[in-house]
Amino acid sequence: MRAQHRSPTPRPTRAAPLGALLGTTLALALAVSMVPVAGAASTSSDTAADAARIPQSVARPVSAAKAALDRATAQVQAHELSQAATSLATVRVKVANAHRAGLAQIGLPPTDPESDDVPGPPSVLAVLALERRVTIAVAGMFDGVRRPAAIDAFRQTLRSAHLTRDRMLDRIIGLSPEGTGADYADGMADTVPGYATEAAAVSQVLARAQLTPTAEAVLRQALERVQAAKVKVRRAFGGE
Repeated sequence: MRAQHRSPTPRPTRAAPLGALLGTTLALALAVSMVPVAGAASTSSDTAADAARIPQSVARPVSAAKAALDRATAQVQAHELSQAATSLATVRVKVANAHRAGLAQIGLPPTDPESDDVPGPPSVLAVLALERRVTIAVAGMFDGVRRPAAIDAFRQTLRSAHLTRDRMLDRIIGLSPEGTGADYADGMADTVPGYATEAAAVSQVLARAQLTPTAEAVLRQALERVQAAKVKVRRAFGGE
């Protein structure tokens, strides 16, 4: 009875898709993931060149994480919450794999001896873009979901993506700005507006979604982490 008093809007029926905001946040996540990692002014040829510079050790887990995230989204919409939790477990594993592979590229020389393009920056930016996509997509999954196990799967996925992101940000910020870190400065500055987009997506869910008290608390904590990451990156690299 307490939950009904908190959410006067009728709960979706079994035949209706859960999460009225899920489609909106997924579309936003897809749009964010297509922004060139080297900056908003990059052309399509620049974006293709950046993608070509990402080693397969990074590209494979990034692609697998995206595929699992898409499955989870479809499963939440179809009320298949147990299956969605399984898919999100895969997301967490693949994000962790991408994170480790991205870190391993930091400081490595160009794969082509005739090129000046090092693999670290595009690898790092690809992983950060993946973690942003996870945040935006998973935030939308909370809408209308009341099952504790599903909410916990959402919570774990958000938290793990944010913790790995913080570790990567700390690693990049700790690089010498006159040495290896110089390769990351422009690209990292270009990511700053994305944190505002991410925060706006989470805020929209908090403002409009049907949430249990636990889900609301999880999302507020996630929003705090996103905002803290933005401050961290902006202080270190500037940007809008």
